[in-house]
Amino acid sequence: MPEIGRLGLPLLDSFTGMVLVYTAFGLPFAVWLMRDFLSTVPLEVEEAALVDDIGRMRIFFQIVLPMARPGLIATSMIVLAFVWNEFLFALLLTTGKWQTLPILIAGQNSSRGDEWWAISVAALIAILPMVVVATILGRMMRSGLLSGSIK
Repeated sequence: MPEIGRLGLPLLDSFTGMVLVYTAFGLPFAVWLMRDFLSTVPLEVEEAALVDDIGRMRIFFQIVLPMARPGLIATSMIVLAFVWNEFLFALLLTTGKWQTLPILIAGQNSSRGDEWWAISVAALIAILPMVVVATILGRMMRSGLLSGSIK
C-alpha cells in the first residue's frame, strides 16, 4: 500500500485516508452551519448563568448545547448525507480492494451488459440506512424544536 507524506500513513485505498478527506471537507461546512445555529442562542441566558457563578464549560454543555440541539441534528444530517453519497474522492482514492457503496454501484456491470435489477437492489440497500437515520434524527429534531416552546 503506498504511503503518503512524512508520517508514513497509508492513505490510498484505506479507511484512514477516506476519514481524513471527509473530515477535511465536511468540517468547515459543519462549523459554518453550527456557528449560525449557536449565534441564535440568546446571550442573556449565558450572562444569567455567569451571574449565578456557573462555569463556562457547564454553561456550554448544560445550557447552550441543549438549546442548539435542532441545529446540531440538522448539521449532522446534512454532513452525513454528503459523506454517504460522495463519489469523487472515493473514486480517486480507492481501488478494487476498498470501495464505498456509490463506487460499487457505479461499477456494476457484467459480461452480459448492465444488470439493472442488481443495480436497483444495490441502490435500495444504499438508501435504506440514510432513510432510517433521517427518520430517527428528524424525530429528535422535532422534539428538540418543541421542547423550547413548552415550559
